[in-house]
Formats: sequence, structure tokens, C-alpha cells
Amino acid sequence: MFDSRRRGKAFAFIPGTTACHQIWLPNTHLIVKIIIMVLLLSPKLSLSSTSVFYYNAFLNITYKQKTSNETVSFRIEGRFGYTLKSARLKVGAASGVVVHVKTVSGKQHGCDDYSVTIPQVKWIALIARGACRFSKKISNAMRYNASAVVVYDMKNVKTPLHIMKHDVEGIVAISIPYSEGKRIADLLDKGFNLTMYITVGAKAIKTVNTFDYSGKKNPALPVIIYFVGLIIPLALCVVFCFIGWFDYARKKERSRPAVTQ
Repeated sequence: MFDSRRRGKAFAFIPGTTACHQIWLPNTHLIVKIIIMVLLLSPKLSLSSTSVFYYNAFLNITYKQKTSNETVSFRIEGRFGYTLKSARLKVGAASGVVVHVKTVSGKQHGCDDYSVTIPQVKWIALIARGACRFSKKISNAMRYNASAVVVYDMKNVKTPLHIMKHDVEGIVAISIPYSEGKRIADLLDKGFNLTMYITVGAKAIKTVNTFDYSGKKNPALPVIIYFVGLIIPLALCVVFCFIGWFDYARKKERSRPAVTQ
């Protein structure tokens, strides 16, 4: 019987076996290693994390009672943002009158054009979380010459806002919990004039998800990793299997003895 073994080549054709069994790619061991590595590492890659430094912030708010003209003050804690890029975020003191931002769409997320009256003095934008990225909220406030931005969390969210990830330079940006933001927003909506003084607190460290933005993981990353690292090598194996099968059939046909008349 015909036994066409290709020494040192990609395939070894052995009669009596199926075509796919007779195919051995020169780098099959490498493809297998890639597939195993992707299967083991893709969950870790999608959840990879790093440690970042950030600064705590203290927000001192004062206002006057309408009836007694008595000055009331209280202090809340917030956090400056962080970035994974080369941007140098501004960490420093800021002060100004507080404005609860409202957009032309009637929302407080600060993602669209503002519909509120902008003060002629230093002012601080109070903005709700949601609808767009933190960088857009902050950049939009800079367009209206805000001296600082305070973003308060949403109510009953699965991922509470701890620190903001953004890359906007040149403006102080703070994040605060929902309860504190609502407290300030309620006073502003009732017509009180609030003044805020922001000071820098202690430096801290936190472990964050490197694919996280505003608290949500990147859902497309694991799919991309699986497709590139697993599906493509498997597809190549199938393609080479069919190529080897046709090559084997062609060589077997050639090896048949000629029929004499």
C-alpha cells in the first residue's frame, strides 16, 4: 500500500486513517498553547485591576437662614478623581457659590447645554451622576467657567460612586455620596444661597478595575479576547484539516497503479 510520509514537512500521510488524523501543523503545539492560555487568562484579563492613588476632600458649605438670617454651616467628605492616563488632574482648594446644574433637557446630569443662570462670580457646579461619562460632565462645566465640579451619586445603584475616573485637567472635580448630594440639591432647590469651600484631605490608595469606567466593566472585552484567541485558531485548524484532506486524496489518487488495457 502507498505510504507517503513527508519527513520534516507539515503533514504525514498514513493510509488507513482519516484525513484529519494525518494532519499535524508545524505549529500546532503553539496554537494549542494559545488556546489554553486564552481559556485560563480571559476571565482574569476582563477583571484585571490596579492600585491608584487619590486624595480625600473636605467640602464646607455655608448658607443663611431666610427667617433669622443665621449662618448655618456643615461639612461633608468627598474624593478627588483619578486617571490611568498621563493627564495631571488638579488637586487643590476651590471655592464659590453652588449651582445645581440643569440642562436644556430638564435633567441634572450636566451632559447637555445648561439652562441655568451662570453667576458672574466664582461658582461650583453640582451635577448628578449618569447619562454620560465623567469627563464630559467636567469638560462641559469648564465651558461655563465653573471653578470646580461636584458630582453626586445616583440613588440605589449597584456600583456606588467611590472615586471618579476622568482625564480632564485644569479643574477641581470631586465625587460625593448620593445622600450628601441630595442634601445640597434640596437646599438649592428651596432657594438657599450656598457657598462651598473645598480643601484637600489625606492621600489614599484604592484597587480599581482597569477596564472600569463609571463603575461598569467593559462587556465587549471578554468576547473579543475569546474570539481572537480561541475561535480564530480553531478555525485555522479546520481550514488546514480540509487542505490536508484534499492534499491526501490527491496524492493517494496519484499513487494508484496505472490500469493496463
